[in-house]
Amino acid sequence: MEDIRFTRIREYFLLGLSNREILLALSEFDSIIISNRHLKRLMNRGGLFRRKNHDNIVDVALFVNNELERPGNLHGYRWFHQKLRNSGFMIDKETVRSLLLVLDPEGVAIRRRRRLMGDDGTMELTLTTFGISIHTINLSHLVFASVGV
Repeated sequence: MEDIRFTRIREYFLLGLSNREILLALSEFDSIIISNRHLKRLMNRGGLFRRKNHDNIVDVALFVNNELERPGNLHGYRWFHQKLRNSGFMIDKETVRSLLLVLDPEGVAIRRRRRLMGDDGTMELTLTTFGISIHTINLSHLVFASVGV
């Protein structure tokens, strides 16, 4: 019973569920009812920590570097953190943010400006909150191609 219980806790933990979600899943799907405190004890005993025992930073950097070479490399550190967690890495967001700053400083600068420009100087922009829709702007000549209000 103890082995099955810990196996299920480990599976739910590696899925990224919170303690409350693990307790709910245990009770609903496995008919195992334990307290939050007992769950913490079992996780501690099994070495399941959320803020300790991070993976090797070199392995994480290699994974991030491989992801940066693929299409869709303009994702931010939150997306990369989630991708790392889904791939089984234990790492905190701050480390991922620092790695991205070192591995992709140009991409970080682009995301920091919160706009993405094409090679030809055009930019897509939509301000639906204000009721303005600017479809294409040519920034090299500062000419508005089409503006709809």
